[in-house]
Amino acid sequence: MTVTTQEFPSLQAWPDTLAGAFLEGTMSAMADHGRELIPRPELTPDALRAALAVVAPGHLDEMQTTKDDAFAKAVEWQSLSPVQSWVLIWARDIEIARRPDLSSRFARAQSTWRPRTLPPLRKPCGS
Repeated sequence: MTVTTQEFPSLQAWPDTLAGAFLEGTMSAMADHGRELIPRPELTPDALRAALAVVAPGHLDEMQTTKDDAFAKAVEWQSLSPVQSWVLIWARDIEIARRPDLSSRFARAQSTWRPRTLPPLRKPCGS
């Protein structure tokens, strides 16, 4: 039996990259939860910058610095991976900031998270 997207419109082709698939699936699944301060921006540097200017303008300098670093690494490495990572990191942060429900859950999670301390290292056997 073959299932088509006409029968089940929610079954759409995944984006070309694993990160894109994760981001699209996660953000689409959460789109109807809570109030949104702004619409979800496109995954372009200009759209992300415009969105950040609304939801967290105090982070614009940091965004520019990390963007410059990502582009410098892209040239050095001859790869777009640093730029793609930069886009996904800022898209994640903007997604949290544009939704008050996620912002409060994220802040609560950060305040309750405690790094685990590792037990002291044992001396190797025979020492």
